[in-house]
Amino acid sequence: MPFGRNLLIHGLTVLALLAIVSAGARLARDPANTAPRVVEQAAACDLGTQSCEVLLEQGQSLSLTVTPRHAVSGRPMHLSLTARGIELDQAELEFEGLEMSMGVFRMALSPDSGGQFYGQTVLPVCVSGAMQWRLNLLVVSAGVRRTVPFLLVTTGAKV
Repeated sequence: MPFGRNLLIHGLTVLALLAIVSAGARLARDPANTAPRVVEQAAACDLGTQSCEVLLEQGQSLSLTVTPRHAVSGRPMHLSLTARGIELDQAELEFEGLEMSMGVFRMALSPDSGGQFYGQTVLPVCVSGAMQWRLNLLVVSAGVRRTVPFLLVTTGAKV
């Protein structure tokens, strides 16, 4: 019986390695993962109180809006991205808590026919009340992946 058990363990190990190699190959072929990367200047505004716009080269801009204003953790919030002078192939947001480790999570924004991107999410509730979040806007355009950091402050939900 030990021979059969060892064969099973080795067989499962080989299958696991093949799955890892296959997943790596798929990621390497994804243009979003191989595109040149550019990190833009952080937007100098709070998304919780206003729309934030970042100016790119040649008059291009990206504007991100969160509604409702003064977002509340634990409640739905809507996000919209408007691109001016630049055609986006893909748009995602990455959320990371600044004051407390809440993990990092990503959400894709869905395009509409007019060139805008939309999404909806609910951020986790922080027991201390207000929470600062870094939102990294990740966009791909013409083979270039851009990262644009934004700041969002949420308040705690009142129960």
